[in-house]
Amino acid sequence: NNHVNSIIVLKLDFSDEEVLAYYISFLKTLSFKLNKHTIHFFFNEHLRDFPLYTEAIKFFNHPESMVRIAVRTLTLNVYKVNDSNSLEFIRNKTAAPYFSNLVWFIGNHVLQLEECLEQRADHLNRNNLESAV
Repeated sequence: NNHVNSIIVLKLDFSDEEVLAYYISFLKTLSFKLNKHTIHFFFNEHLRDFPLYTEAIKFFNHPESMVRIAVRTLTLNVYKVNDSNSLEFIRNKTAAPYFSNLVWFIGNHVLQLEECLEQRADHLNRNNLESAV
C-alpha cells in the first residue's frame, strides 16, 4: 500500500504553480476515493503515517485560494471516513497544530476584513476587501 504514499511524499518544486496545482488536485481526487475500505491504502497503521493528510495540510494557508479550498475539501473527506485508527492519528498527531494554525489564519483574515471595513470605502479598499475574501 505504500506505492501511492511514495508518490505523495515525492519532493516536487511547489514554487512552480502548475506543479502545485496538479499535485493538490491529485491529492484532492484521491481523498474523494476514501472510505473505510480504501483508507488503508493511504494510512499506514504500522508506521503511524498518513501522507495524504499530512502532506495536504502543509498547504492550509497557501496564498492561492484554490489550494486552500482543495486542502479543506481533502480534510473534510478524511474526517468523514469512519476509521478509528486514522481518526486517532489525526487527533493525537495533527489536530492541535493544524486547527491552531487554521484558527490563527482565519483570525488574521477577520482582522484584515475589519480593517477594510473601518476605512473609507473607496476603490482601493474595495479591492483590498475583495482580495481578502
